[in-house]
Amino acid sequence: MFLTLAATKRQLYLLPAYPALAVMLATWLADVCRPASESGTGTLAMRLYAWIGTAAMVLLGGVVLWLSQNLEVLAADRELNYQEVELASNLPWPLVLLGATLVVGGLIIGITWKTGGKSATPLGIGAAYVLLYFTILAFVFPTFEPVKTYRPQSEWISSAIDGEPRFGMVDEWGVPRRGGFAYYT
Repeated sequence: MFLTLAATKRQLYLLPAYPALAVMLATWLADVCRPASESGTGTLAMRLYAWIGTAAMVLLGGVVLWLSQNLEVLAADRELNYQEVELASNLPWPLVLLGATLVVGGLIIGITWKTGGKSATPLGIGAAYVLLYFTILAFVFPTFEPVKTYRPQSEWISSAIDGEPRFGMVDEWGVPRRGGFAYYT
């Protein structure tokens, strides 16, 4: 959990956590999917997880759908820079898709528990989470990717060097190298 909060993390740093997570998940699934004839808390745990998961996903989906329709009203009172304005203008459709996915995922969990019992519920949970992760990774995260341009900094550099023909990015033979700043200047 600590490494997920760091701004400079790399995905590689989280790899050692996956085997431990897999062992813990396997132990939980073995207990939850145990037949009712054996002793264990599997039935109660699966019922609680299905109800809480369904309610949380449907409720969160409704909130996200409401947020997608009222984003302009919520952003109107704030002073936003140009990147935040662009993000706010591009965000409603991914939020609609995310909200609908949350509602559908919650319903999948609830329906698989109600119709298939505790043996089918992990499949419904897995299907709902795969659908949710796909939606987040394919549609929501790309919207949050900021516009990466060196234009504002390059314009400032151009004004500060007063028309000099070259600056900075020149190799040892005098050949200019075109990096991000040199492209716009």
